[in-house]
Amino acid sequence: MAQNLPHSLEPSPVFVIGSDRSGTSVFRECLGHGDHHAVLTFEPRIFCNPSASLRTLQDLTNGVKRQALRDYHINRYEFATSHGRRGYFQWMDKVTYETAVTQLMDGLGAASERVRNFHSTVLKALLAEKESWIDDTPANAFVMEDIAATFPRAKFFHIIRDGRDVANLIVRQGWCNRNFDRAMGLWISRVRAARAARIDRTNYMEVSFTIFVADPESVLRKCADFLSIPFSSKMVAPVNAQRANKFVKMHTVAATKLLKLLAPDVLEEFGWPNRDNFRGVE
Repeated sequence: MAQNLPHSLEPSPVFVIGSDRSGTSVFRECLGHGDHHAVLTFEPRIFCNPSASLRTLQDLTNGVKRQALRDYHINRYEFATSHGRRGYFQWMDKVTYETAVTQLMDGLGAASERVRNFHSTVLKALLAEKESWIDDTPANAFVMEDIAATFPRAKFFHIIRDGRDVANLIVRQGWCNRNFDRAMGLWISRVRAARAARIDRTNYMEVSFTIFVADPESVLRKCADFLSIPFSSKMVAPVNAQRANKFVKMHTVAATKLLKLLAPDVLEEFGWPNRDNFRGVE
């Protein structure tokens, strides 16, 4: 039977969740400028693999989904490319990584124990001088309960950005078949899923992207307190570097009407501009 680690020895990773294009990456960069957390500069998707609809704790016994996860991790991040090593291969060799994936898929013990062992193996070099790591896979919003069951001390930051801006950026990216309604639906599903997750809410913190960009130091000081780590002025650098020219938005009449229809409570709660046309910096 798997043995639980003493509470003080359990890893306490940080998961930054939200909708795609919500600012999870820049928020992760800010936290990573502190001295306590290693940053994963890619989406590992251990808990959520869209091609396999994977929910790790339930589906490690499903052969098709296990193979899909193996293929995703070994084939998506080739050992070396013209731009150098990618993914986990930035700090570990391919044989060690493939062995870790095989043990995750086929090893003994409970699924949660195997996932913890996998992270211990693949992050060993990266965590040599850090206490824990930051994972900013946005879709982890759908599997927070699995994550919390695997890492009871995990902390969650939910970045919530105005859904109209998110949908516009998703469409510009070419996702959701460039369909604004579908993009807005994706944003709403992430917000609802994160808020409905049955986890210890003392390990969960929502961050308004509007307030974060307007006053990053104040927000990041609160985030540092939430993580029980000291605030560093270096944390503010990434958002200050991008704020001047990246966070400009344009809300259309149709977008505002759709948000009022689909999520009027969120629109009111966060105090987002309710005018039919709005241009400003968020």
